[in-house]
Amino acid sequence: MLQNFNLTIFKISKRWIKNGIKFYEKFSSAQICNKKNDNLGKLIKTRKVVTWSEEEIKRLHDAIAEHGPNWKMIWEKYFKPHRSPRLLNQKWRVLNMIKQRPSYYNHWTPEEDEILKNGVTIYGAGKWVEISKLFKQRDSLQVRSRWKVISSKTRGKWTPEEDSKLLELIKEHGNKWTMIGKTFNRSPDDVYLHYFYLNRVKWTKEEDNKLYDLVKKYGEDWDVIKKYFPRRSFYDIKLRYIKYPRTNPNINVGKWNSEEIAAFNKAFDEFGKKWKYVADSIGTRTPNQCSQYYYRIFKKSINNA
Repeated sequence: MLQNFNLTIFKISKRWIKNGIKFYEKFSSAQICNKKNDNLGKLIKTRKVVTWSEEEIKRLHDAIAEHGPNWKMIWEKYFKPHRSPRLLNQKWRVLNMIKQRPSYYNHWTPEEDEILKNGVTIYGAGKWVEISKLFKQRDSLQVRSRWKVISSKTRGKWTPEEDSKLLELIKEHGNKWTMIGKTFNRSPDDVYLHYFYLNRVKWTKEEDNKLYDLVKKYGEDWDVIKKYFPRRSFYDIKLRYIKYPRTNPNINVGKWNSEEIAAFNKAFDEFGKKWKYVADSIGTRTPNQCSQYYYRIFKKSINNA
């Protein structure tokens, strides 16, 4: 009996010691965690944000012009120990974003535009990495963006010769819009839309009436409406709906009534020539109709007053 009693005491003591050790471990880890949090809080509070000086930014530009984006080398040679390689990379990205933003302080010079044009002549449109190497401080993204601006100014309308060539290339290569676009110095979207324009089928009066009735019945549910026009694309149907007001049952195509004129005057006072907002305010006219009304009637009435 005494032996059983001693065994029971031993088990209780063992359990108590084990629980005590667990409690001590939890208490100690909590103290360590609190200490770490305190140290982290002090670090956050005492950390200083050191702004970049003009001299540092110039040094970064010069270093990249000489070594390229070799951040570890630039850090060790020019910025150690104050700026880490990661911070140098981040700063360079920010500077590039600023350069790509339209600004009076970031315009392309005529000399740079000429270099870009020559680069496209030598390497071809699309070889932006190679062309960017012709510049001291322009990357491939900037070069590509600038070329879009230049080419949009010089491309103009499609000529009959270009139309014929486009149809030949599509017959030969299919719908490789990017490749074909480079031939004309145009974007893939521009090429695709013009091809669609050349191959469009003229809308009949019966189709217009059908579109009108379907919109009146289903609203602008193009998935449903498309089923009634198996030979028309979504783009073709929506374009007809937008460009031709007679297919929209919610739009008035007749003479402007007094309610519409009053709504136009009120909306124009609020939104000016933002025709989308003006049209939404009226409810029965398209943005194009509002624009036409302004230039044909409203503006003349103001000038004659």
